[in-house]
Amino acid sequence: MLYKNPSRQLTKTHNGFTLIELLVVIGIAAILVSIAVPNFSQMVGQQRVKAAATNFKGAVALARSEARKTGLKTHIRQIGKTAKTPNADVALESWEKMSDGWHVFTTESGTVTIKLAHNIEAGIINLKGNAKKGLVLAGKTGRINEEKPRQICFEDANNNSDISAYTVYVNKAGSATVKESASCPA
Repeated sequence: MLYKNPSRQLTKTHNGFTLIELLVVIGIAAILVSIAVPNFSQMVGQQRVKAAATNFKGAVALARSEARKTGLKTHIRQIGKTAKTPNADVALESWEKMSDGWHVFTTESGTVTIKLAHNIEAGIINLKGNAKKGLVLAGKTGRINEEKPRQICFEDANNNSDISAYTVYVNKAGSATVKESASCPA
């Protein structure tokens, strides 16, 4: 004999979630987001600094290549400062002023040819270095016109100690390497 459940007719099937289930899921999601957002913003800052250092290394490689190809001196200086720029005081062109970006250019017979212009978002990255007037790579050889190798350090402008600094080392031959460190070397 088949047994019929009389209460089956009284129960309804439910489609969806109860309010308590929904609140539990929202609570869990809020906890996960509160953990992930600081890590994500740190990762974005880290990648900005790393990308700027890597782009500068590429600019040095381009400048070296152009110097060897054209036989002309190739310069890397702050955005807006070329040999023909009025009031381009070489002594004031420190790396801190290059935090907005840089140009790679050559000069021939008074004509400036910009090979690359790289802008950096203002106030995001600080640069420090031991070259007061940018870099000049000699024509034909692509070597830097300095007695000592140069270093340019890229760090987060917000002084976030969790974000590593990246230093670009340019040797006398004009080759560049990038190294990560906790902070810029003194």
